Amino acid sequence: MTARKGVSFCGRLVWFTTCQRPTSLTKPKAKKSTTPTAGNFSIGIRAFLPAVDDRHVRPTGNQVLPDIQALLPCVRTATFGKPRSPAVMPSAAITEHMPSRAVDVFDLLHDYSRRLEWDTLLREARFTRGNTAAGIGATTLCVGKPLFGIIGIETSYLTFNRGVIAAVDMINHPPFFETFAASIRHKDTGDGSSVTYRFNFRARPRLLRWLLEPIMLVVLRHETRQRLRALSRFLAATPK
Repeated sequence: MTARKGVSFCGRLVWFTTCQRPTSLTKPKAKKSTTPTAGNFSIGIRAFLPAVDDRHVRPTGNQVLPDIQALLPCVRTATFGKPRSPAVMPSAAITEHMPSRAVDVFDLLHDYSRRLEWDTLLREARFTRGNTAAGIGATTLCVGKPLFGIIGIETSYLTFNRGVIAAVDMINHPPFFETFAASIRHKDTGDGSSVTYRFNFRARPRLLRWLLEPIMLVVLRHETRQRLRALSRFLAATPK
C-alpha cells in the first residue's frame, strides 16, 4: 500500500513538471534590437529638453519624430522664461535725472561734434550723407567700442522738437539688427531735468530671434543706462 502511494505521488510530480509548465517559460524571448529607431530618437530628444509638454510631440501616421518647430517654445520657456509673441518687438524705457535744463541737455545730446566727449561707449559718432546738423531727415552714424565695434548703426531723424523730444529710425543693415528705432524725451524738473530713452528693435536672422533678442535686449538696456549716466556725470562736471 505504501509503495503504490509512492509511485502515484512520483507519477503526479512528473506529469505536473512536464505538462503544466508556465506559459512564460515556454514562450521564446524576443531579440532585443540594437538598431536606433525613430521612437528612440524622439525619447533622446525629450531627455535633453526638460519640462517638454507631450502635447508638442505630434506623431501623424507612422511618424514618431517630434515636431521640432513645436518644441521650440518649450526650449525658449526653459531658457528665457515665458516665450515672447512673434508680433511683440523687444523694447525698453530708461529714465535718468540730469543736472541741467532740458534744452541744454537736448543740445549737447544731438551735437555730434561733442558726442565722444561724454559718450564712453562709442568710438565714432558723426553725421552722414552730407548732413552737418541734427534735424528731421538728418542722418548720423554711431559705432561702438571694440566689444561691439563691428556694429555701426546709421539712423535718420523722424522727429526733432528742441528741448522736448527727438526720434530716430535705423536705415542701414548692421549685423544682428533687422530694425531699430528710438526716441529721447526731455522734461524739466525742479532741480534739473529728466531724460527718458525708449527703443525697440527686431533681430536677425529670423530663425534665431528667439535666442538673440533676449540677449540683445539685456545688452542694449545696460548700454543705454550707462550712456545716460555718463551724460549726467559730464553735465554735473561742466561749469554752468
